[in-house]
Amino acid sequence: MFKTIRSRWMFKILAAFTAVVLLAGAIHALAMNLSIAAAFDRHVGRMGENMQSMMGGSGARGMSLYENFQAAVNESMWISALAALAISLIAALLISRLITRPIQRLAHASRQIAKGDYTHRIPAGEIPHDELGLLADQFNQMAEKLENIESMRKQLIGDISHELRTPLTAIKGSM
Repeated sequence: MFKTIRSRWMFKILAAFTAVVLLAGAIHALAMNLSIAAAFDRHVGRMGENMQSMMGGSGARGMSLYENFQAAVNESMWISALAALAISLIAALLISRLITRPIQRLAHASRQIAKGDYTHRIPAGEIPHDELGLLADQFNQMAEKLENIESMRKQLIGDISHELRTPLTAIKGSM
């Protein structure tokens, strides 16, 4: 099963997105648990200030303990959501680089072939053995065939030019 998962891009991308979502959720929960105590203390402190103003006869209505706790949880959720978003974006960037690196290698190799460097190959260990690995193998076979065709073309042109020189030399000599 793991071999199938590692050999298919669909599963790799699905696993990458799942990992990012799980990482974001874990970071969100951790950051929320770390920041909720301080936020709760701030809100309870505000409630105490409101209670003192109520006792002083100003008539200001303070927030209930539940409203303070709810405000603390909401504040904590926003802080942890921002932290989770930042870290999950970094994780997604790293994972996407790992996924796209073989594609970039294939693109570079194809540009080299297009420029006429038929000796350029993709080393077998650089790309994992999945769909892109098969594509890299086929690319290397294509490059090898193109290199052979190019050498045969050069050989043919050399042979033809050599064969034509002899009659042309003979014609020049007889003229």
